[in-house]
Amino acid sequence: MAIAYPLTLPSTPGFKRLTYSCEPLVGMSMGEFSGAQQSYDWGDKPMRVSAQLPPMTRAEAQDWIACLLAARNDSIMLPVPPGERSPRGSASGSPHTWKASVTTQTGRSISTRNWPLSTTVLKRGDWIQICRNQLVDPFSIDQSSWVTQQATKGAADAIVDPIGTSAAERVTPDGGATDAWVSQIFTPTRIAGVTFIGKVWLKAASGTPSINIYIVDQSFVAVASTACNLTTAWQQFSVTATPGSGVTSLRFSVGAGNSWVAADGAIDIWGAQVYSLQHDSFLHKVTYQDVTTDSGSVGIIEMFPAARKPIPEMSPIIYNNPVGQFRVVGPVNWDLSEAQHFGISFEAMEAY
Repeated sequence: MAIAYPLTLPSTPGFKRLTYSCEPLVGMSMGEFSGAQQSYDWGDKPMRVSAQLPPMTRAEAQDWIACLLAARNDSIMLPVPPGERSPRGSASGSPHTWKASVTTQTGRSISTRNWPLSTTVLKRGDWIQICRNQLVDPFSIDQSSWVTQQATKGAADAIVDPIGTSAAERVTPDGGATDAWVSQIFTPTRIAGVTFIGKVWLKAASGTPSINIYIVDQSFVAVASTACNLTTAWQQFSVTATPGSGVTSLRFSVGAGNSWVAADGAIDIWGAQVYSLQHDSFLHKVTYQDVTTDSGSVGIIEMFPAARKPIPEMSPIIYNNPVGQFRVVGPVNWDLSEAQHFGISFEAMEAY
């Protein structure tokens, strides 16, 4: 059976020491006679981590050694230091990236939403993990990226969404529909063995229908599904899937499996996301400025390092127990003491 990356390190024992190294990539020249300086910001170097494990038994050590050697040039998941795994701010809820009229964000400053109102949610020095949304047009179901079967999309931005703006759409099953759905295909660079979480806000136009959401493979075979008991109030539903080998693309679907029929009526859809904590996600540290939200639950995060890739809308912000993808670089070192205890150390670099 092929190894599924990124690898999850053994849970015990915990690290004795994690040393993080963060370095801005700045070029500078200086005039030979005047001493005048010119500098240019080239971004940020990949974060590096030096890891040291406590003395351990042979059985414990061999699990670690085998895992680190198997990593080779691929990635492992590394946690932040134990004392920094929860924020000092009053973060709560399910925040995500958002910026009006912008589909992606880059750089060291990003706009986020869905925090508590007018609250210092993160303090400088807090860690976050940003998981890139694998879907496009998460707030615009009317776009061509979303395809339908036995259903018709309504006008754009015709429905009031969960945050009180008119940015949601209604989808209505056709007359006589026996298997209506609206879905979007996405193709991550890594699929097999990676756990994907799909979420979407739904409500019924009327009544209390039960409709399934799915993550399916390229042949429309269900990898996972969740039954959603709708009401006329907005609710967020989720589905979690871990595809096996042979899956080449995935699709997030509202409806399908004969779960949405004409008698169920129209449903309103907003804020779709599919993401993974193990893939296409990045670790960042809040820099000099605390993150305090405004009356619309928007908070601006100044962070290090800068975004490695454009960050799509509706990408989740993980603030409790964030982890990062790293590559093992250099040697994996281990030794055996006179007391027959193993010691292990290694270095890793941010993977992106």
